[in-house]
Amino acid sequence: MRFLKYFLIAIAIITLGIGAFFIYMQTLKVDKLQCIEAMHPSSVIVVETENLTLGWKEVKESALWESLIEADLLDEYDANMMHFDSLMMENAILRKLFKNRPLAISVQMLNNSDFETVFAIDIGKYGQLSVLPQLAKLFDYELGEHNYDDTKIYSLCYDQPQDIIHLSIKENLLIGSFSSQLLKLSIKELNSGIGFQNDKFIAAQQRNSSGLLNLYINYSQLHLFAGSQYPDLKPILVDLSEVMAYSAMVAHWQEKNIQLNGFTNYHDSIPSIVKALAKAQAGDLEAHTLFPAKTAIMMTLNTGNFRDFYDDLLKEHKASDSIKHEEYIENIERSEKWLDLDFDDVLFSWLDGEFALAKLRPESNARELDALMAIKANDIDLAKEKMALLLQHIKKRTPVRFDQIEYRNHHIHLLQMKGFFKLFFGGLMSNMEKPYFAYIDNYVVFSNSASSLMDMIDDYLVGNTLARTPSFNEFIAQFEPQCNFSMFIQMPKVYQHLYHYSNADARKSLKQNKNLLIKFANIGCQLNSSDAFFETSILAQHDDNTMLYEELEKLQNSAEELYVDEYRELKFKLIPDDTFPWSEGHVDYWVTHPERVQDSLIIHEGEMRDSLLHGLWRSYYTSGRIKAAIPYNDGKVDGMAIFYFDDEAHNIKAEVEFDDDVMVGDYKEYYSNSRKKAELTSDDGLFDGDAFYYYRNGQLKIEGRYKNGLRHGKWKHYTKAGELLSKESWRKGQE
Repeated sequence: MRFLKYFLIAIAIITLGIGAFFIYMQTLKVDKLQCIEAMHPSSVIVVETENLTLGWKEVKESALWESLIEADLLDEYDANMMHFDSLMMENAILRKLFKNRPLAISVQMLNNSDFETVFAIDIGKYGQLSVLPQLAKLFDYELGEHNYDDTKIYSLCYDQPQDIIHLSIKENLLIGSFSSQLLKLSIKELNSGIGFQNDKFIAAQQRNSSGLLNLYINYSQLHLFAGSQYPDLKPILVDLSEVMAYSAMVAHWQEKNIQLNGFTNYHDSIPSIVKALAKAQAGDLEAHTLFPAKTAIMMTLNTGNFRDFYDDLLKEHKASDSIKHEEYIENIERSEKWLDLDFDDVLFSWLDGEFALAKLRPESNARELDALMAIKANDIDLAKEKMALLLQHIKKRTPVRFDQIEYRNHHIHLLQMKGFFKLFFGGLMSNMEKPYFAYIDNYVVFSNSASSLMDMIDDYLVGNTLARTPSFNEFIAQFEPQCNFSMFIQMPKVYQHLYHYSNADARKSLKQNKNLLIKFANIGCQLNSSDAFFETSILAQHDDNTMLYEELEKLQNSAEELYVDEYRELKFKLIPDDTFPWSEGHVDYWVTHPERVQDSLIIHEGEMRDSLLHGLWRSYYTSGRIKAAIPYNDGKVDGMAIFYFDDEAHNIKAEVEFDDDVMVGDYKEYYSNSRKKAELTSDDGLFDGDAFYYYRNGQLKIEGRYKNGLRHGKWKHYTKAGELLSKESWRKGQE
């Protein structure tokens, strides 16, 4: 009886305890903080969702996510989310805590080169309970604890000793980061009552409609984030950060695409080109009908009336710095007087309002700063007349030594007056001090490279333009035909550009994340003025077949590239393995035909001496044609190696001299039509001495000298017609 009595008392106490707990939870009052309030003002990007469960479900169940997680950059994030998923499935307490909860995640800089994330989850009234020590005990995690700014911070080791996440609870928010430094910044801001809020952010947030996934960009920090990955972008983004404030957008995570729509505001107290653009009427977007299909980046500024836009720009300039404005006007008046011209008549009479800048996929002879600038004319005949007048007056005042080049019924001119166009268009023409220009369709196209203009003319004549590229044409059709500003990126070609001009460390990082970068075939951004905002639209188009397309294109353009790295790094060298028919004397190396499995084919033949390759070895394509004739001496390439194209004529692709596996002496490459492509001299694996590059028609393209693998001395560039284009002076790789 005593046992029954105590048992009933225990049941009553437990029942009362459970009831009291639920009454406590119902009556408990908690200050309601928004997740985004835990994000520090230094956040670069913030992603917010009102429902963590549905938001993550939309992302992880898309085919796009399955493709993205193949990239090294997202491996760790995917592993962590999968681990969290499994914990949620296995544990009812975690599901109660996190299911359908609001969440915000921010990206913040740790230093000048590294970044980390901070998250905040609204766990409601559970924030008033000691849930973190209980959860750590439940999962047998090691948990450390210390105070910061009157707030407890827990350090939880969830896997290996180095796998530590730092957590804290503030009212209804669970806040965490892998960086204790960033977590402390968030706590400090929350305790001060400031958080991520400021007038500009609130204005952008309120203008935007809320969705399942919201994204915010803080332009004051963007240059730090992007500059840490791609330093060349930093100067441009610094200028942008002084003008632009925030973007607030709703993200639509589609099956293969990411669509962002919302609004961007700017600092209207700062006079700028952005303010002038915000007042301008949107103009037609047409430059894609002109630029080559190999364009990596196209940026356009479009106004319905250029004269009105330019007048507003002058007002902004005057308001920004009246002294500099006066100097600017004086410089224009001085130039007008010196040339005896009225620029209103010579320039503004034909400017239509579309200015488009293009960076092309790099070619073997391209320079990093090579670019195209297309300015649309409202009357191309008038533009030709006025530009001819300008050239005529410049010729009277300067010792011009450049006659126009005739190329495929187009005339290429040189504007031999330093800084002339920069005077009017500033940074847009910063790399075109004395630009070449030509008339193509209804545009006057400028470039700092005459060869770039020639290539563009070639592509335009055969219709190899962006507008005639089906995938790009379909992509751009999803944007407005009229806009104030637009930028379109073909990521595979941008990847090639970055890789071509990057150092070894940057190339390694690019290669590791190639899948993530290159499979976003097209990325577009468009801004249209709307009151004190720019209506913003961003679309990232994903295509799993991009790699295949690029490989095919690479094959088609391979004749324009040198194969020197393949030879210098001995990628062709035969390394005997377990499949090799080891024997002394003559050896034939046969393999199964890759397509006709019933047949065998010989791919290598030569002599072995003391188990080492010796004498002349021949390699063959699967077609049976000769691929290479390579001399070996005791297993090392030694002598003149000859490489062939896969054709009936056995045309030579390259002749390369080696000494004990090291490229030395003469190096010659050829086009498939047997004409010489390059003739250089190497020493100890590096180019050293005279260098000559040729066009496919046999005409000299570039001549110069290398010293220890670097350009050194005078370099000259020629047109396909054989005329001298430019001279450069180099010293140890620096121009």
